[in-house]
Amino acid sequence: TARSMIQVNNIDEIIGKHCSDYLCEIDQTKCPVMDDKQEVIHSERVLRKNNGEELAILKSVTEINMEGEEVLLETFIDFTEHKNAQMKLNKTLLETEALNRHLEEQTELANRLTAEAQCANVAKSEFLANMSHEIRTPMNAIIGFGQILSEANLTKEQHEQIMMIVESGNGLLALI
Repeated sequence: TARSMIQVNNIDEIIGKHCSDYLCEIDQTKCPVMDDKQEVIHSERVLRKNNGEELAILKSVTEINMEGEEVLLETFIDFTEHKNAQMKLNKTLLETEALNRHLEEQTELANRLTAEAQCANVAKSEFLANMSHEIRTPMNAIIGFGQILSEANLTKEQHEQIMMIVESGNGLLALI
């Protein structure tokens, strides 16, 4: 509580005193917890201690009878740590949301690139199949004519050259 933070030796020291005597250096007529003289039962405020430290407080006002006199009892609960923890939590939540958005964007990009790569792979396969067909047909014709020519009456050198064409064609077909 605020009382424990101001290190009062005796509770009688603060009874009947104004909180500004202990918590903040401001004129009592401009006290931030007076709420412009309007009735406030519970409210959240920020008070400044004499050393300048700010306290997030919950203020409660209760009307009590003290020795036959109706007085207002103001109590303050320091929830600075809670407020700081809440701010850190909110900051972490915002950072997490930003990271999640970035992750979603990167996942979407990866999915799009994967789809493009699959399309490119299909196109490559179709191209190779078409090229294979386009090369096989003339290559088979060359090999066939080469075999027919190799059976003709040729010189040894011509026969070797024709066989080189046939072997090279068969090598190319094996690659395809």
